[in-house]
Amino acid sequence: MPVLDATELDFSGEQAAGPSRVIQRQAVVRNDDSQAVLHMGVKASVAWLDLYPAEFALAPRGAQAITVELHPERARNQALSAATVSLFGQYIALDAANADALPPDIEAEIAVIPPISACPQCGSELPE
Repeated sequence: MPVLDATELDFSGEQAAGPSRVIQRQAVVRNDDSQAVLHMGVKASVAWLDLYPAEFALAPRGAQAITVELHPERARNQALSAATVSLFGQYIALDAANADALPPDIEAEIAVIPPISACPQCGSELPE
């Protein structure tokens, strides 16, 4: 089963920035199996998150960092709310002899906590 080094990515300490400043967090996925390749797909539940890479394969005992980028300007004047990054994985046998001993397919989620000041069109100061 893959090992995630994070179950939550917290952006709450950041100021909601525009397109000129990229705010990122990373999580690492590991393939703990020594006999199979792990094919992973990653998907965000909202349009204001970008994920890199969206799909990848991990060799036995391999690891891959997933980068999550925050783009609050894509929220279309709506407040950002908690979101999830979903991970789906399937093991692929390296040879036919091990095909019957594959681990089950996996599903996992990483919670994403957006910035507290989440209105993309709001200023950090109130007008006088």
